Amino acid sequence: MPRRRATTLETPRLVLRDYRPGDVPPLARLLAHPEVCRPSDGTPQALEAAERAARGQRRRPRQWELAVESRRSGHLVGACEVVLRRDGSAMIGYLLGRRFWGRGYGTEIARALMTAALQDPSCRRVEAHVAEDNERSRRVLLKAGFRWTGRERVGGASGSVGRMVEVYTWARPRPAVRRR
Repeated sequence: MPRRRATTLETPRLVLRDYRPGDVPPLARLLAHPEVCRPSDGTPQALEAAERAARGQRRRPRQWELAVESRRSGHLVGACEVVLRRDGSAMIGYLLGRRFWGRGYGTEIARALMTAALQDPSCRRVEAHVAEDNERSRRVLLKAGFRWTGRERVGGASGSVGRMVEVYTWARPRPAVRRR
């Protein structure tokens, strides 16, 4: 299997990079806070991604699962991902350690992921799902230029009902059509 090139995205204050084996313990500490990872969310995908990276495994070629570190300190502050779908859309997700909330990091991450997704010429829109009670994440996405586009039920695998999320979307403007 060909090895994927390293992924690094930079914002003014953050570096979004491939996971390293040493990221598992600090990420587990960030996820231990009950407001960051609620029990209803199940096993955190970010921790699974970091553990896979520690074993040298990747999930999918069109999915980037990244650690988020502070440029100033070099410490891990969160995790994020972008998945390019075959339908011309991308899905982004992010989380931050509780002590890093309220600093504008979420908006920087969302904008960086959106920009990275739109580098793929087939990507026409970028979506993010937000838990209904997550007001902070809704504000992050609105500041990053996303719009609320509805609600959707997700995670209903194995006969479970799943949960309702709010869907936020950023769509690439369509080219103007000239009429004669």
